[in-house]
Amino acid sequence: MKKAVTNRFSDEAISVREAAVSLVGSYVVSSPAVANTFHAAFMVGLNDAGLSVRKRTIKILEDILCSNPNYKGRAAACGEMLRLAADPKEDDGVRDLIHAVFMKLWLDKGDQSVPQLSVETPSPTVPKTPLSTTYVQCVEEQPLLNGNKTTAPATPSSGVGELLATPMTRETRSTERRTRRKRLQIRSEIAAEQMVEVVKAANTGEHLTALFRELLYSARDAGTSRKTTQRKKQKLIAQDHCSMLVDALLELLLSFEEHRSDVKNPGKQLVAIMRCIKVFTDVSVDSVVKHLDTLLPYMKADNGLDGQDEEVVVSSLSDILCKMANVLDQEDIERLSSSFLADSLVNVTYKLGRSAHTSAAHALCVLAHHKYSNPQSLFRQSLLKIANVFYKVLYKHKDATEFSSQKPRIKANVQRSMSVLGSICQHHEIALKEDDEMDEDKDIDGPAMRQITWENLTSLCKEMFMIYLDKDDNQTQCVALRAMCGVFIAHPRELLRMNQVGMISKVMSTESPPSLQIEALQCWREILLAEEARIDSGEAKAKMDSKKSITLSKRISGDQDGDATLFGGVLTSHAPRLFQMTQVKDKTLRFAALDLIGHLLRQGQVNPNETVPFLLALQGDIEEDRIRSLALKLLMIEGEKRPDMLRQRVCAGVKQAYLFQKSVYPEKEEVSALVKVNRHGSLHTECVFGRVFMECIRSIKKQRHGLFRNLLSLFDLQSRLDSFETTTSTKRRKQSKSSNQSNTTFLEDLPMLSFTSQVLAYLPYNAASDPLYIIHNISSSLALRGPDLLDRLANFLRPYGFSSGDDEMEDTNIEEDALEIAAKRNRPQHAKEVTRLLEPDFDVAQFSELCAESGALTLLLRLKTFLRKAYNLSEARCIAYSPEDKERVAERAVSKAASMKFNTRLAMVTVEPTEISELDGMIFQYAEFRRLMRIETSMETKFDEEEDDDSEGEEEGNNKKQRLDNDPL
Repeated sequence: MKKAVTNRFSDEAISVREAAVSLVGSYVVSSPAVANTFHAAFMVGLNDAGLSVRKRTIKILEDILCSNPNYKGRAAACGEMLRLAADPKEDDGVRDLIHAVFMKLWLDKGDQSVPQLSVETPSPTVPKTPLSTTYVQCVEEQPLLNGNKTTAPATPSSGVGELLATPMTRETRSTERRTRRKRLQIRSEIAAEQMVEVVKAANTGEHLTALFRELLYSARDAGTSRKTTQRKKQKLIAQDHCSMLVDALLELLLSFEEHRSDVKNPGKQLVAIMRCIKVFTDVSVDSVVKHLDTLLPYMKADNGLDGQDEEVVVSSLSDILCKMANVLDQEDIERLSSSFLADSLVNVTYKLGRSAHTSAAHALCVLAHHKYSNPQSLFRQSLLKIANVFYKVLYKHKDATEFSSQKPRIKANVQRSMSVLGSICQHHEIALKEDDEMDEDKDIDGPAMRQITWENLTSLCKEMFMIYLDKDDNQTQCVALRAMCGVFIAHPRELLRMNQVGMISKVMSTESPPSLQIEALQCWREILLAEEARIDSGEAKAKMDSKKSITLSKRISGDQDGDATLFGGVLTSHAPRLFQMTQVKDKTLRFAALDLIGHLLRQGQVNPNETVPFLLALQGDIEEDRIRSLALKLLMIEGEKRPDMLRQRVCAGVKQAYLFQKSVYPEKEEVSALVKVNRHGSLHTECVFGRVFMECIRSIKKQRHGLFRNLLSLFDLQSRLDSFETTTSTKRRKQSKSSNQSNTTFLEDLPMLSFTSQVLAYLPYNAASDPLYIIHNISSSLALRGPDLLDRLANFLRPYGFSSGDDEMEDTNIEEDALEIAAKRNRPQHAKEVTRLLEPDFDVAQFSELCAESGALTLLLRLKTFLRKAYNLSEARCIAYSPEDKERVAERAVSKAASMKFNTRLAMVTVEPTEISELDGMIFQYAEFRRLMRIETSMETKFDEEEDDDSEGEEEGNNKKQRLDNDPL
């Protein structure tokens, strides 16, 4: 029974999958073991292609999470729902359902939650109110870190009428407030534990941060609709509970320290708690700042954890400090200056890894630039101290030749120095006069090293970064470029100067190592996101308001923040190279380029018309699902904005995908349009353009038919040449025609045509009219081109004695000829019937081109047969179909036989040249074409004869009826 139900979770029909989820959901509350049994199926349901399946799965998981505190898949289910809610492409209805789930679990008020939690009322004279029915068994059974359980004995239920009849005294109100406060405190403790559990399982707090940002600062709160009102209500509730959740997290932290020895894997637990606290620092910093003294000791980096966990803890705390800085007053800054904080931050920059020391440098820089920090403050002095220490390291080794041969310790110190100084430069707010000084040539090659000061810090560091960017060590170059990225973020116009001197082109060129190119793309992405965050947070506007030189007219016209689009303009000039990077063999470089292009598209910094062909080409990346998925996601976004533009380029995208796969995977035996995907929990084979077809084309009949015609036109080389001629000028037309006729042949195009036929065979058609329309067009094309090619083959072979007919007017394909008989052998060229083809006067080149053209028609003949059998279409129905008929029968849903396989291999396109000779391949191709054409002709003839018999029978019946009518008897 379990296996049968599980199989229905992967059924092709959405309604069946939804029914399976509903069936299991009807048992999960009463039988908690069922939820654990079908946990994997629920995880698949959350990512189901059917919207109704995803919604139903979320509702079932809500019931499980609220009624079964011992559900083993709680962390995984919550983590996956948080990921869906953070996905901007997810349906708004799904996101609203997920928000409602977490509001009920973690944030709702007591009287708005699941009615199973009871809190013991201190006074026996106070009746139980609806407010005392709140959180479920989670409070009664959920274990805390110390192993104890929170119990809440139930009290008898009381009606609303009894409550209203009871006089509300001051003591009663006070008791009610204490009861409610106790209830909220309990649910906050449980919510904090569950958040830590989810973050620990997901190993990131980004999705949890996105949830609270959506609940607290949603941009969808405008309007007066019912959903908008509900979101505003959720926002107020979430704001009220943030402080209590933070208090619960700090209590959890203290409890962890008390029972650290009893906790399994304490490092991961502490990391998860710190990440959760960081989440609330991002969304409600006021709730965290009062606990600063409790958190600061962890900055000493002596928490007894391994290196990686220690680094994450310190990095999270440094980020918390950066967020808190804006709300710290003068007393707080003075108190922090007199503490161990500055020394701890300095020690972190010396000892821990990259994420920790860059975050520590950021925190130190923010505190040094605080409005209440003076030039003599400890934070500023510490900042200049480490800047000079690390600058000395760079200055000491700047003249070293063959840097790649230096000792690992030297290279590590140099790289750490650049990493810390780059982070400082990114957040170091220099005066405007230094911007002018940065244009001047700095003499750092002199005998004496200059001392770093508050004013010249960025200028000297930038010049040192440029020196190490030219070293011969790849890793050092990457770190130097990353450090320069910090300078570019703080000073966008410096990027323009570097672009003018060719630095941007150099690091992105093919001559640069792949690692440096990848680092460059990641840096450009970081700069784009930093600029976007600066504008969205209002920092750009605040900077504009602080400049008295910007007039009101300039603020209105939009010229106040020219730096906002400066980098986008620089990258736009390098768009051709970015597109080229998406077609390279290095998969990491391809993904980095695609990721950057996605951000440029979202910000409107790159032309979508130029981008879409490369995104379509990446659908041919059958080995890297991550790249295909991201390219498809970007295509769907552009398809929603510009549907006509995307539909018009799908046909060209098929050819681009073929060329991409051929160049990136040259070792593959043949190019394939099929890819294995995990759908509904099982592997399925689908066309690489299947999702594009479903999302952007399938809904409009005219667009579907246009795509089919364009793809089928690729099989007619002469039509493509004629179309090319009509688009060229009169002067270039003759040259283009001659060059293309000599260079473009069917033999060269056969692999691409095989790829195209595979696309047409495996596109997800859901109406019979689609395969019928393709079959109709193939039949029309074959009716003209098939006999013509047979005649040309016969005329070519007749002088060599191979034609089956002596007269040109006779049918040349009535029966097998000598070449077809020879093709039945493994090596046809050794047959005595074909010895004439081996003589020197035989035109092998022309015969090869004719056979290649027959290969193109053979693919069409195979495709027609495949579609007819796969979709169970009778020959009579195919012949009777007409695109002009408005019959609803052709629009009925159809299903495809899953076991059918389409053969795209042609004898002329062999896997290995040694398998068969070139001449053998021609003979095999010639024989198959003639055989398929005879079958095609015989079926049409049979259908015509049946029609004639039916018409004759109908005519005879009408005559008989007329005689009976005329008979007087």
